[in-house]
Amino acid sequence: EHKPHFGLGLSCYVQWSSPIRRFGDLQAHTAIKRYLRRKRANKLLRDGSDIPSEIIPIDLGCELPSEGSKSKSIDVIDYKVGQALGGAARFVQRNSIQYWIFEYVRRLVSESADEVSFE
Repeated sequence: EHKPHFGLGLSCYVQWSSPIRRFGDLQAHTAIKRYLRRKRANKLLRDGSDIPSEIIPIDLGCELPSEGSKSKSIDVIDYKVGQALGGAARFVQRNSIQYWIFEYVRRLVSESADEVSFE
């Protein structure tokens, strides 16, 4: 059964692989989608067209250009601007890995017959 995924902003999301593999897959899919959206947005800007209002900055991984700057530059949307998101993703990934290591150890300890607990 599919359910909505608030964090990803999706109306439906089905889990079918391990969380660690899903995270990498989601990063790859997001990077590809942003690249394709930026490519399309840059083409629209070069042609003098407006970017559809449905496209928001988070879709491109950077701020949309202001009205006055559209005609001045062909490559308005800089691909390097989105690299800050890569740093944030690495931070989240490190924390995720650390969490799962701690969780693994916690589960090992809770299953251990020789467990010593200090409470």
